[in-house]
Amino acid sequence: MQSLDEEVNDIINDEELVDSEDEREKQEEEKEKFELSITFSTPVPQQLKNIVLAPQGHPQALTKIVLHGKLLEIGKVEATYHEKKSEALKIFYTAEHQLMVLHPQEGLKSVFVNQLVDQLFGQLSSEGAQIQRIVVLDTVYKTNYSTTDTGYMENVGSSFPIRFYKTTHSKNDAALNTFTQSLQPAGVLNLVGGLNAALLIHAELNGISAAQFVTIIDSHYVTSETLQGFTPIVRDILQVNNFNMDEIHRSPAFKDVLKEANNRNNNIYN
Repeated sequence: MQSLDEEVNDIINDEELVDSEDEREKQEEEKEKFELSITFSTPVPQQLKNIVLAPQGHPQALTKIVLHGKLLEIGKVEATYHEKKSEALKIFYTAEHQLMVLHPQEGLKSVFVNQLVDQLFGQLSSEGAQIQRIVVLDTVYKTNYSTTDTGYMENVGSSFPIRFYKTTHSKNDAALNTFTQSLQPAGVLNLVGGLNAALLIHAELNGISAAQFVTIIDSHYVTSETLQGFTPIVRDILQVNNFNMDEIHRSPAFKDVLKEANNRNNNIYN
């Protein structure tokens, strides 16, 4: 049986342990604190047929080539994290197609995405922007696409398959519904994360039509063929009809954009 002094010492030790755990939690929270600032260098566009998220790699290369000479950089998102400031997102706009294009940058961290989406769309709303649709573009290497039969996609064939996810509010989007009728939805084993997921969730909670389109590819590198896998989306969803996807390799931006994208891939895969 413990003496009174021993019981008191145990209580004190327990309190010190709790205090030290609380302190560690506070220190971890302080480490993960960040600030995001969104700045626009032009007035926010009022009519947005599509807000397009184009992550680094194939989607970003696609938008840089297809919209070459038309993309105007109108804003950016900067993050202060661990006392360092970096660029997390570039914001572009093309008036001809009423497209806002979002290009994630190296400074984007997963801990930023929910707050980034809330701040960005809060600012767009407060400045009167009318958003018709959100489109997320992405790619997945064939063996990373999960299936319920073989476990992964073994062969993509001569054309790269497109799979999609969409919000329930897309039921009122005739063009999107017509387009997806000929496509297979993404399998339940293939989850969405990061900024892609944050955008889809925001759209679902705010009554916005939205979809993510994923092309399943057989190359880790950006090529004219892998980019041409997006042709139906460029034509029918983004409605960029004045660019010949069959001759994407003839675009003035093609060589420089592919060199930049594939140099980054070399750094990832080497």
